Amino acid sequence: LNFNVAGSNYGLCKVNWPCLCKVAGERHALKRVQELLVMSPEFHSVNEPQPHGDARAPPPNTASQGRPYKAVVVLFLDGGLDSWNLLVPHSGCVEGNFSTNYESYVAVRGIVALEHDELLELSATVGQPCTTFGVHPALPIVHSLYGAHEAAFFANTGTLVRPITKAQFQDGSAETPPSLFSHNIQVRSTQNVHAQKISSGGVLGRIVDALSAPGGPAYRSAAYSLDGLKKMLDGENTYTILDSTGAKRLNRAGKLQAQIVSLTAGRQRSLFTESYASFIEKSIISSELRGSMLETVTLLSTRWSPRDSINNDCFESLTCKKFEQVARVIASRNLLQEERQVFYVELGGFDTHTSAKEVVQLKLNDINAALTAFVDEMRLRGVWNGTAVVTASDFARTLDSNGAGTDHAWGGNYFLLGGGVSGGTIHGQYPTSFLSTNEVTVLRNRLMPTTSWEAVWHGIAQWLDVPAAQMGYVLPNAANFPTTQLLRREDLFTTLP
Repeated sequence: LNFNVAGSNYGLCKVNWPCLCKVAGERHALKRVQELLVMSPEFHSVNEPQPHGDARAPPPNTASQGRPYKAVVVLFLDGGLDSWNLLVPHSGCVEGNFSTNYESYVAVRGIVALEHDELLELSATVGQPCTTFGVHPALPIVHSLYGAHEAAFFANTGTLVRPITKAQFQDGSAETPPSLFSHNIQVRSTQNVHAQKISSGGVLGRIVDALSAPGGPAYRSAAYSLDGLKKMLDGENTYTILDSTGAKRLNRAGKLQAQIVSLTAGRQRSLFTESYASFIEKSIISSELRGSMLETVTLLSTRWSPRDSINNDCFESLTCKKFEQVARVIASRNLLQEERQVFYVELGGFDTHTSAKEVVQLKLNDINAALTAFVDEMRLRGVWNGTAVVTASDFARTLDSNGAGTDHAWGGNYFLLGGGVSGGTIHGQYPTSFLSTNEVTVLRNRLMPTTSWEAVWHGIAQWLDVPAAQMGYVLPNAANFPTTQLLRREDLFTTLP
């Protein structure tokens, strides 16, 4: 092997490779060669190197056609959000022995129940057990957007394979997602929306694949993670990893990029070495391009830190910093010529077996500050109508308390925000009773979901313009549900150009 390091040629001897160290000093040269060795495809494969002899074909480059821009941001609340304190029965509830009302909520929730006068009131849609619900007091931005018809809720939503009944669950005849109430498995099931298949990619990854596929609308699409490698983004296309400071870029990329590209440029016969080589090449080029762009963006909102660190809730908030980077990418959409963008943002710490009320309050305060700044930025940039934010979590929590907090459960409540959202609506069915005898309560006050993630993503995928022919690929289990149980674009969003 021969490398050119910092402008000097170093021949690597097969047996005695320190012989290369003559020009820039032994330690300097040796360190650079070690870096290049561990970046090489051969280092990451047990196969004997077998160069194909041809240059690798450039990746497909879907051209932008200047169509209206749309973006989806997923805020994943890792650990299991206690979302029965996110959306709470307030008043105007049907009375009776099996009713859902604030009093029955307090009776079953015990020490984790929120006070009636601190709930932020919102009007429910027809068909729910109450005319007025309360949103958690730490989320005034969600409450405000709901009132402006720019936010909606999904009631009792969770992982499913197909519709089930309580009787089927109890007698074991129901096909359910594996390892219910287990963090890692339910995170996977929520993110791949193909619960019974371990190897399935992620729902956002499949959406990007479908949007980019030749023969369809072929939107120029891109996916971004603010939290490293995540199942939700797994697909045929690679995605860009950012963090709270911007694009994750290779250290000393300026000095090593040319050499790394030369190492990975030649096509390999081995599937393993070729996969690694093409991935590392695309990753370095992509991160350098996006990193340089994001550094030049000037944000418009004054709510981002540190410009108003005294009166700014975003100051020193990691969630805010992540949403700030999302805003920077969206601001760069025209330079990147990307018509569709999807983002994954994660906030952990929701496994509230203890101190549930206090922890959720602090976490939602953080989310509220981030969303307030983000919405303001999107409005100022004129892209709020084409942007949607949706929350998800591994699962919700038990209705009753364990004495200090709440435990792992199943169905829960989530929200969708956006300027084009058909808001002021609660989709799905909020439980008509909190009693263990109701038709959806199982195993110590855990609620079986009555709305599937397939239903939610069906409407979002349609809004992003995924072709009907690709919907089976994006949502493999959607065919298991009656079409009446799948939300449509027109259910979730107003008409957009």
